[in-house]
Formats: sequence, C-alpha cells, structure tokens
Amino acid sequence: MSMYFPNPNEYPNYRTVYIEVVSEDGNTYSGSGVMVGRNDILTASHVVYQPGFKTVDINIYPGYPGDQNGQLGPPEPWGSFDGQNISGLTPEQVAALTSGVWQVKGWPIEITDEGIEPEQASWDLALIGISDPIGDETGWYNINSYQGPGTYTVMGYPGEQGNQLTADTGLLKFNFLPFSFSTGVYDISGLYTAPGSSGGPVLNGNNEVVGVVSTVGFANRVDDEGRDALPQWMLDNDFLISSQPDGGSGGFPWGTLGGSGVLPGVNTPLADVEQSTLGYDHQDYWFLT
Repeated sequence: MSMYFPNPNEYPNYRTVYIEVVSEDGNTYSGSGVMVGRNDILTASHVVYQPGFKTVDINIYPGYPGDQNGQLGPPEPWGSFDGQNISGLTPEQVAALTSGVWQVKGWPIEITDEGIEPEQASWDLALIGISDPIGDETGWYNINSYQGPGTYTVMGYPGEQGNQLTADTGLLKFNFLPFSFSTGVYDISGLYTAPGSSGGPVLNGNNEVVGVVSTVGFANRVDDEGRDALPQWMLDNDFLISSQPDGGSGGFPWGTLGGSGVLPGVNTPLADVEQSTLGYDHQDYWFLT
C-alpha cells in the first residue's frame, strides 16, 4: 500500500501522539509516540535522548492535527501535556509542584555518523511517564511481543508532511534471518516513514503495538528489552499521577504483553539497573544496562 493520512481525531488514531523535546542547547526535536497506559507513552529512545545534552522539556500532543502555516497546530480536541522533569526532587517537592511532571525510562543506544545501526534499533525503546492521565480520555493500545513477519501498519508524524499523522500498511519481514529475528528489528523499508516518524507505533491487525519506528529502514520489535521491562516501568509511572493535586490513583494501565495475556515480571524487581546520566547531567532518567 501507499502512505495515507488518517484522521487524527478519529478512534483510535488519536492514541498516536506527536512529541516535542527541548534540549538544554535550546534546540527542539520532534518525534512520535503511542499511548500504552493511562499516563504511559511508548516511543523510541533516541526521540527523548539527544547525545551530549539533557532534555529540559517534553510536550505531548495526542491526535495532533499537523502544523498550521508553519506554526504548531491547535492541540484540540485532546489537549496536550507540558510538564517539568522531576530531576533530583524529593517526593515532597514533587507533590508541591503545581505544573505537570514527567520522567523517562529507556535503553541507551549508540548513534554513529551513519545513523542508527540495526543492532541499536533493536534496543531503541523508551517509556515517558507523565502526571496527567490523558489516557483516560484517549484510551491506549495493548502491547504484544515477539510478533513474527506479517501485515502491519506504521504511524507517525513526519516533518516533511507538516507533522501530519501518516500511516502505511504492508508486509513486514526479517530480511536478514536469523540476524534480524534474533536482534528484534522489523524491516520497514517498504513502508513510508521519514524523520519525525521515529517512536511511532507498529500495529498488528488487532490494533496492538508490536514495535516502534526507529529509522526509515528498521523498527524496534517488542521482545526481551520491552516485554520484561515495560510492566515495571509502567508501575513506576503510577506515582506521577497521585503526586499531583488533581491526580487520581495509579493502577495497572497496560494491556497484554505477549499472546498469553500474562504480564511477565510485574512482581519481579528489575535486575542490573543503574542510574546513568548519558548526557542528561544527573536528570532522572533510568536506563537498563
């Protein structure tokens, strides 16, 4: 098939979000993401991590209508989220904030002069947690892992299309078996993506997220790096909702991980976790190594 423009205001398209990331150097970067919980946005690691600079602001726009005459379009009807990083704050300080707060957890990847190699794309996954449960309005997609070749849809907000929501559907396969299958990347070179699509979802026929766009050639496939970590990361985001004056309680915001519907690792502490600055200069970013 060829690229098309889904209506961002129609169900369930508004669950794919437009992301703006502001770095400490003043530059603004854009990408895509997808609602996978009440306050959980799945995206690519490189969307929220710019090597050498810390991220100072993240803005989330569900169902973004695209730029209007070169300016940011209105965030209606789904609103937007603009918050503050909780870097170095105590729980009491977080509770005292009147603006929204956010945190990011993900996997560090290496970006060379040639871009993101397939091995790195297989780890290009991050989860943004925010204090506003916008998923209560938009809903969210379930996640499925270890999905093989088949017909999938990729969605995102590429800059060359005025940051309009785009989609393309077609056959995704593993052209480099067993390499691609074992390292967890889909070959998406036959479908339309462009800069800005990064972090957008790869959806199966059941509207489940099975991966996220990493490059114009490859998408991360949710497998070990996501299946085992995402439940805990989502749990860790629950306190962000309850930390705010108008926030609700947390809870279990995700769908199924894997075909069985069992949530692996929910009660299992993540092993070998360490805090890493990775250019964030002591920001509250946790990366598994």
